Amino acid sequence: MRFQTDAYKEKRDAYEKLKNKLASRVTQHQTALSSADEIYQKSKGSGFYSNNSDLPNKDADTTFRTLETELSTLFTTQKNDAASLQAASNKAIEKYNEYSDLYEAEKKNEADYKKEQEEKKRKEAEEKAKKK
Repeated sequence: MRFQTDAYKEKRDAYEKLKNKLASRVTQHQTALSSADEIYQKSKGSGFYSNNSDLPNKDADTTFRTLETELSTLFTTQKNDAASLQAASNKAIEKYNEYSDLYEAEKKNEADYKKEQEEKKRKEAEEKAKKK
């Protein structure tokens, strides 16, 4: 009888490494995004915008608004990336648990089979001993 204990263990271990790496990346990404968002929110409240379009800083005001729009788009993209990273992390955890369960079940089946084979050999040896 052939068991897949080693294959399940390899896959379980690979998914464990992946889930750990992804968890780390999710944390790093969320920390960076939070820090960048904090800076962005501070810049929005800096009072840079002019209330009068005739002031000399009209060009700077227009440029700042353009950059703010681009930055807002970038934040949306990064938040979507964070959601994708989290989904990948959750999937890795799910697969890790799946292969971990399969490994444990296969390990038990293998141990049960070995015990059964030993019991069978023991009975055969007893039968031989009785016949002598």
